[in-house]
Amino acid sequence: MKAGGTMELQKALQAIRTKELQSIYLVIGSEMFLQEQVRTAFLERFSVGKDDLNFATFDMEKDPLDMVIQEAQSLPFFGDQRLLFVERPFFLTAEKRAMHLSMT
Repeated sequence: MKAGGTMELQKALQAIRTKELQSIYLVIGSEMFLQEQVRTAFLERFSVGKDDLNFATFDMEKDPLDMVIQEAQSLPFFGDQRLLFVERPFFLTAEKRAMHLSMT
């Protein structure tokens, strides 16, 4: 899902709010406001707060990829689903990073 044009964004937000969710979503774009709208829609759909045990945010500039994978593979805590946000996923680009993160 690309957070691009307004019409495309509105369709994406409507799908998040009302349709069956997929396992993984990719939200890309340079407009942080639009990305935040998508983030909020997911938080509302999952009914989780930022301190919920079934919610986590990772910054791939700081967090190791194996931590994200471990979190994604763990079972939900007293719930049916987990919601993970992965910020700045450099591993999806051809860009090289000076910081080497552990991958075990």
